[in-house]
Amino acid sequence: MNASMLFVVIAFGIALCVAAVFLWVLLRERKPLTQASQANANAKVYRDQILDLDREHDSGHISDEEWRQSRDELSMRLLEDTSAADDPVAKTEKPAVWTAVVLAVALPISAMGFYMWVGQPEALNPMALKSPEQVDQKDLAKLAETLADKLQSQPENLQGWVMLGRTYRTLENFDASLKAYDTALKLSADDDLQLERIEVMAMQRQGNFDGEPWRVIREILQKDPQHFGALLTAGSASYAGGKYADALKYWEQARKPLEANHPDLAGLENAIATVRDKMGLPAKAASTGPSVPATASTLTAHEFHA
Repeated sequence: MNASMLFVVIAFGIALCVAAVFLWVLLRERKPLTQASQANANAKVYRDQILDLDREHDSGHISDEEWRQSRDELSMRLLEDTSAADDPVAKTEKPAVWTAVVLAVALPISAMGFYMWVGQPEALNPMALKSPEQVDQKDLAKLAETLADKLQSQPENLQGWVMLGRTYRTLENFDASLKAYDTALKLSADDDLQLERIEVMAMQRQGNFDGEPWRVIREILQKDPQHFGALLTAGSASYAGGKYADALKYWEQARKPLEANHPDLAGLENAIATVRDKMGLPAKAASTGPSVPATASTLTAHEFHA
């Protein structure tokens, strides 16, 4: 049984359990409250009041005359309220069968319907759990088309445009990807988005970062010399251009502030080891992950931030 079907079964089972509790309440037999049963309850109340009255008299808080008068009144009321007998035709209340049947059917169905309305039923689609590498080109193209259609009515959806740009990038539709990033940058002039855009531009040029890509990288590093994404992209651009010494400089600069448990540390150290090997330099500490060639397509700011 796959995860989607398991979720549906569990959710439906929970709804049935809740319905079962209601059914037990509705279908159990309940004895009606008769006059005699009410009289028994009243008798206990009066007896407690008489005992309290006796204690007050014994403690001297009330006189003999007050005690007798009050006790007689309570005794008369007790006699009156407990003289009723059970109604011989009184019967146990019938279970609410039809209410139970309607509830048993309606509750699970309405619960699932409500989830389909306000929840995220698309998450039940195994396709939604796949990474871009696992989704075939036809499915990914269909997703991109659907997203593009939605964005026509939601032009201010920044995350939607970014996702569309990334999707087109995976499809290697670089022109469409650049247009999506251009729209996103009109909504937010974010440095990381600019880096993603120039990576697409470089991929369109078979790894060439000359011109606008390098200009954007330098502008970001001028504002923030330790910008992690810009240093990574600068290293990738240098490596793609055969400038291994520059690539080593940028990546080692990006490596310095990283903590030992940083998720990008292993990949960055592998890239540094690869470029050192290219330069004929001795290797430093052994890498903890698989060797990854430091190219513009495998070591980019987007993938380090994804």
